[in-house]
Amino acid sequence: MENISILTDFPDSEPQQYYKKIAENVAGTYTIHTGGTYVYISNTKNRTVRFTSPGLKTSNIAEDQIIQWLQKIQLRFPQF
Repeated sequence: MENISILTDFPDSEPQQYYKKIAENVAGTYTIHTGGTYVYISNTKNRTVRFTSPGLKTSNIAEDQIIQWLQKIQLRFPQF
């Protein structure tokens, strides 16, 4: 995970044509979008973590990759 940002106004901050929802209710709490080279993971508290991942193919994201991202986010941002 690189270029990590916390957004409080997603999806309003990003033009809708640049991202798409790829998963909803992940672990009962998270929604995942992709757009360009970014992955957006949103929680129910209206917070979104935006990041890039080297070599990421957004059309081929595996469940274990999502779990790994969530674990890293929870370590870096315990309140997320």
